[in-house]
This record gives sequence, C-alpha cells and structure tokens, in this order.
Amino acid sequence: MLDAVMNAQIQSCGFSVDSIEALYPGSRIVHTLYIVTEVDVAVLAAVAASLDGNGDSLRKYQVLREGDCFRHRLVLVGIGEDKTVQLKANLLKCRGVSRVQLEHRIERIQSHSECSQT
Repeated sequence: MLDAVMNAQIQSCGFSVDSIEALYPGSRIVHTLYIVTEVDVAVLAAVAASLDGNGDSLRKYQVLREGDCFRHRLVLVGIGEDKTVQLKANLLKCRGVSRVQLEHRIERIQSHSECSQT
C-alpha cells in the first residue's frame, strides 16, 4: 500500500522512479527486496526461480535464518521500476512467502579515478 502511495506522489510531480537517474547524473537506482518466508528448501527454490530473467540485475542475494523463518535480501541494479514491482507481485504469489518489502534508493556511481584515489 505504501509503495502505491509513494508512486502516486512521485507520478503527480511528473516523473517516475526510473527517471530519477536523469535528474541525478552519475547515479543509478538500486532496488532492494526484503522477503520473509517459511524455513523450507522448496520456498527457497521458488524465490530463486522468481528471479529467472533478472539474474543479470542481481547484485546481492543474502538469506538468513531467524527462528522459524528465512529473511532474504535481494539487491537489484539495472532493472526498471515496473519490472521490480512485477517481481514483488510474483514473489507474493509464492507459497510460503509471508512478506515482501521493496525499497528504492539512489546510488552514486563512482568513476575509476575516484576509486583509485586514496
């Protein structure tokens, strides 16, 4: 629900999350999905299968066991907002997934000269 409110506010201003990169040159949008699932190997496989076609966008996939649930953290770059929202919807349809939260953030892209400076 909060995603829908945020997207409506952004769109009412005349730009989308995807166009933020144009507003901030030298930056990119990074999407992070936080997923809570049952502790079940089949659920892990279903989450991994939902990434089919987005593997090249996956920067990090972390899974932690916390009591009777798995907490997943997926960091995606180079993928548009529409595709990310669809991925969230697909994950929510998976058996054993109890919650999915989507976060968007702006990340500065470092040039090679900035990386080599100490």
